[in-house]
Amino acid sequence: MPSKNKPGCNCCVEPCEEPDCDMCDVNPRPTAIKVVLSGITNDGCTLCSRLNGTWIVPCTGLITTPFCKWQRNFLSGEIPSCPSNQGGLGDSNIVVTITDSGADVEVSVIITYVTTVIDLSAGFLKTYTGVNSIDCEFSSVSIPFSFDFCESSGGLADCCDFTLATCVITAV
Repeated sequence: MPSKNKPGCNCCVEPCEEPDCDMCDVNPRPTAIKVVLSGITNDGCTLCSRLNGTWIVPCTGLITTPFCKWQRNFLSGEIPSCPSNQGGLGDSNIVVTITDSGADVEVSVIITYVTTVIDLSAGFLKTYTGVNSIDCEFSSVSIPFSFDFCESSGGLADCCDFTLATCVITAV
C-alpha cells in the first residue's frame, strides 16, 4: 500500500497528510502516542521512579510492513543516570511499535535505559488475536507488562522494579 504522504514531505510534519500504516484500519496512524507509565519503583537505583509519568512519543517516519514505529529519545538531563555519579545516558528511549505477525497484531511499548553502568529494558505487550489491523485511536488502551531485563556492572542492585508497572497509551 503506498504512503499517503505527499512527495518530499517528512512523516508527521504539517502540511503533510497522516502517514499510512497498514495495521491501522479505522483511524489513520497517529502523529504521536501519549504513553503514561506508572508503578515503576526503585530497586537499588533510587532514580527509577523518574521513568513514571506522561511521555509524548512522535512517529519516526519509519513505515515498513510488517510494523509501524514511534520513538522518543530521552534527552540528557531529562531522566537522571543511575547510579547518579555515573556518566550520562546512552541510547535511552521509549519505542511504540505495531507489528503484524501474520495472524495477529501486536502493540508493544519498550523502554530502554542505558548509562555507563546499567543496561535496562522493559516491555509491555498487547496482542489482538486473529486480526490483521486495529483501530489506532488507542483511547486509553492498557498495555500489559511483559518483561524486564537488567545488566549492571554494580549487580542487580542498580536496577529498577517493574513488578507493579502499568502502561496506558492514547493517540494524540
